[in-house]
Amino acid sequence: MTVAIPYMINPDQANMRGKLGFFFGGISFLCLIWAYLRIPETKGRTFEELDIMFEREVPTKQFKGYVVDLNDSVRDTRDT
Repeated sequence: MTVAIPYMINPDQANMRGKLGFFFGGISFLCLIWAYLRIPETKGRTFEELDIMFEREVPTKQFKGYVVDLNDSVRDTRDT
């Protein structure tokens, strides 16, 4: 970015001026889609619950409604 952006702004090179906003808008939109699909909902969860859900490979879309039984998880870790 530090190499390409000055060339995009420079009037002697690409001279994109205000059109550069569409470039950053497109990148921001792609990042927003990625974040929506890949970052799980962690509100109201403890670190222990999050660790258990990541261990069980729960899909990120199911984090919000997933019920974690901490007693089962403690028993599982002690058995191994």
